[in-house]
Amino acid sequence: QDDFLMTPFANATTNREHLFNFCFSSTRFYVEQAFGWWKNRWRFLIRASQLSHSEQCMMIYATMILHNICVVCGENERRNWKFLLGQTMVDE
Repeated sequence: QDDFLMTPFANATTNREHLFNFCFSSTRFYVEQAFGWWKNRWRFLIRASQLSHSEQCMMIYATMILHNICVVCGENERRNWKFLLGQTMVDE
């Protein structure tokens, strides 16, 4: 096992180990939820891409920054970005 990889206790026996496993599981839930919001906002991340590895890394990095900006500014996930870019809104 790697020194840098945190894992839950396989056979927790003490209260401290059970508490660690509970906190570990709770934290993992929030991390998975954040990734779900991020992939839902930037749907192209779900599909295979023809971009190079370097380009894909840049797209991931850029969407993470944009996602965090949206969260901080309170932008709704369903907001139409075409409207923000000055284009006509098709679905309203």
